[in-house]
Amino acid sequence: MRPDTTARNWPVWCKHCKQESIVNIDESLSQCRTTTSA
Repeated sequence: MRPDTTARNWPVWCKHCKQESIVNIDESLSQCRTTTSA
């Protein structure tokens, strides 16, 4: 992950969540981990 892209907001396709949403990449990854481990 490039440092200059972590702070940007854009449509992210999360393979784990199977859904697309405009969110911060770090938030998306965190949500996926929380959802999959719950």
